[in-house]
Amino acid sequence: MRIVSIAGALVTYTLAAAPSAAAPLTDGELRAALAELEVLKERQAETDARIRAIESKLLGIAPTGEPNEGADVGEYGEAAIVLIPSTPALTVSSRASAAGLNLTGDMLFRFEGNYTDSGLLPDQERAVMRARLGATQSVNEKLTVGGLLETGDPDDPNSGYLTLSNFADDFQVSLSRAYASYDLGGTTLLAGKFAKPFMSTDLLWDGDVNPTGLAGRSKVRLSSGSDINLSGLLFVVDESAGGDDSQMIGAQAHLQSSWGSHFKTDIAAAYYDYELSSVGGADAGDFRTNLLRPDGTYVSDYDLLDLLARISWTGISERWPVALTVNHVTNLGAAVDDDKALGIDLSVGRAHQRHEFSFAYGYGEAEVDAVLAAFSHDNYSFATNYMAHELSARYVLTENVSLSASLYHYKPLSSAYAGTLVPDEWLDRVRMNLAISY
Repeated sequence: MRIVSIAGALVTYTLAAAPSAAAPLTDGELRAALAELEVLKERQAETDARIRAIESKLLGIAPTGEPNEGADVGEYGEAAIVLIPSTPALTVSSRASAAGLNLTGDMLFRFEGNYTDSGLLPDQERAVMRARLGATQSVNEKLTVGGLLETGDPDDPNSGYLTLSNFADDFQVSLSRAYASYDLGGTTLLAGKFAKPFMSTDLLWDGDVNPTGLAGRSKVRLSSGSDINLSGLLFVVDESAGGDDSQMIGAQAHLQSSWGSHFKTDIAAAYYDYELSSVGGADAGDFRTNLLRPDGTYVSDYDLLDLLARISWTGISERWPVALTVNHVTNLGAAVDDDKALGIDLSVGRAHQRHEFSFAYGYGEAEVDAVLAAFSHDNYSFATNYMAHELSARYVLTENVSLSASLYHYKPLSSAYAGTLVPDEWLDRVRMNLAISY
C-alpha cells in the first residue's frame, strides 16, 4: 500500500508540474521534486502508524501497562484485608488482552517448617508450591465471565498449595472459580463460584475460599464524600438429595471515609447466617476443630456477627503508611460460651514497587466455636481454640517478583478443647515465600 501510494503521488506530481510531456526538468525542478517526494514519504509513514494504532484498538490489543499491585488473580471487588497474610499480596499484570479477554497468573514457591518448644512433637519441614491461571472475558458492555485454574486438593477450599512429594506424581488442578458478573450501573450481580464480595480478614474468611451461589454488590456515594459498599451473598454450602440443604445468607455494610489528606478509615459490619442441615459433602478438613456431635454434625449453629475496622495514616510519607486493623467475631448461635474471636493487625510500610518492603505484627485468638472452621484460615495446625502471635515481612525484589517471610507462634487457647495437644505448649510455624506473577 505504501509503495503504490508513493508511486501514485510521484506520477501525479510529475504530470501536474511538467509544462509539457516533452519538456525536460531542470536541476532545480528535479531537486524540488525529490524534496517533495521525501515529504510525501514521511506523511505516508505517519498515516500508516495511525492506521496500525486504530487497528490495534479495534482488536483490543493493548500494550503491557503498570502492574496492578496487591490484587488477587481474577479477584472480584476490593482486595480483602488480610491479618498477617501467609502469602504476599501478588502482582497481577494484564499481559494478554484481546477482544475483551484478560489473562492473569501467578506461581508461589514456599519453604515451611513446623516446630515445638518442648520437642514432644516431631519437627516437620516441607517444600510447597502453588500455581494459578485466571481469565475474564467481556461478553458485552455489561456481562463478563471468568474462571480460575488452580493447583491443590479440590476438596480443600482453604488452600491451593501442594506439598512436593509422592515420587514426582503430577499435580492436581481444579477449577476454583467459574462465574458470570452483570453490571447494572452501580450494582454488580454474580452467579457461580467467585471470590467473596466482602471486606474481610483471615480470622473469618481464608483468602483462598471462593463461595458458590449468588452475590450482589453496590456502592453509594454520600454527600460527605464517603462511600458505602453494600454486599450480599447466598452461599450454597452443601446440597442434599434426600433432605434439607446447607446454605448461608450473609450481608455486609462497609463505610469508606477520608479525613484530611493523611487519614483513611474503613468500618464494616456483617452478619452471616448458616443453616448446616446437610454435611454429607464435608470431610475432616472442613470440620477441623469445631465441636461435633457423635453423629458427625455440628454442636453449634453459626450465626456470625462480624465487626471490622481499619485506620490508615500516611503522615510520615506515602512510602511508609501505617495501618491498624481490628476484627471481632461473635457466634450468636454457639451452644457453648466459647463463641468469640479477635484479630489485631499493625502494618508499616508499602511493598508495591521494586525494592520496597513492609512489616506487620498481628495478635489473634479464636474460641472453639467462634467461627466456622471450614472457611477460616489455615495458617495454624488447628483452626479454632488458639492464641497466636504473627510476624511478617515482604520485599519486592523486582517487577512481579517478591520475597516474604512469616512466623506464627501459637498454642491452644483453652485446655478443655486441646485434645491430643499439650495445653500450654507453644508451636511455631515458619514460612518463606518466593512469588512470581505474570
